[in-house]
Formats: sequence, structure tokens, C-alpha cells
Amino acid sequence: MKKPVLIITLLLLSVLCHGDITRLSSLGFTFPEGRMIPPPLSAYLGEEKVELTTRNRVTVLYFWSGSNPASLTDLPLLERLKGLLGDDEILIAPVNLNDSPVEAYDLAEKSGCFLPLYLYPDNTNLKPYIMKSVPAAYIINSRGELVASRQGNSPWTHPDMVRSLREVE
Repeated sequence: MKKPVLIITLLLLSVLCHGDITRLSSLGFTFPEGRMIPPPLSAYLGEEKVELTTRNRVTVLYFWSGSNPASLTDLPLLERLKGLLGDDEILIAPVNLNDSPVEAYDLAEKSGCFLPLYLYPDNTNLKPYIMKSVPAAYIINSRGELVASRQGNSPWTHPDMVRSLREVE
């Protein structure tokens, strides 16, 4: 009789210790039905074109545009999220669409975001990423797999968000 209780307890502890990204569903995130590796995405960091979906690190892609004021409200929250995560090796990548580099940097600075900004001047290739509109966010694990996504603003500093990002492998 005690053996089944022990097994169930161990299973529950395993889930609690290893985390469960699905806790983000209460924050409005959705999850792919199966294993999904998004297409490679490169953007400009200053003058350098960089790959954002490189494996071996957890990546938060956040697509935003100055033409959508709602996306500007998330930028300072992403800055705070990075502070909450501390030295965790998680790339928080705000990717600007449509704005000139000068406009994008100015908008980010005015909103209180000083994270490195990535510029994607030609959004015609973003169909796999932008399902409806911006802001749009995608969490990619260290194996390059999409694990969660959200359209619209996100509660970036919520304790479940911070915990989940730390637990994604």
C-alpha cells in the first residue's frame, strides 16, 4: 500500500523540480502540439547580422514595432526580466520591425529598455513567427525547439515567467 504512494510522490516531486513550462498557460502562452523547430532567424545587432535561434541557449524572441504602442509597454518589462534572471544565460532578444535604427533605439530608450536591440528591417520572411500582429513572443529552448508563444503583451516579470525561463532546458 505504501509503494504506490511513494511512486506518486516521487513523480510529483520530479515535475516540481524539473519545472513545467505549461504553467505559462495561465499567463496567456500557448504551446506547440508536437516538437517544432522554427526556421532560422537572423537580425541586425548594430551593423552585424546575427543568428537569433542558435541552439545551446534559451532564447526569448520579442517582436515589436513603434507603430504599435502596446508593444512599447513590454520593453521595460523585458529589461526588468533580464535583471530578475541575473546571470542566467538566456537571450532576451527584442526584435524591432519596420522602424529605422535611430527610431528603434530612441523608442526603446524612451520606454526604459536598454537591452541589446535587434533590427529586422524586412518582415516579409517572418510568416512562421508573426501569426497575427505585434507584439509577439516566442520562447525557444536550448535544442532550438519552440516551447511557448504568445500574441500580445506578456506579464514578463510574473514569478511563474521567471521560474519557467530558468527551468527551460
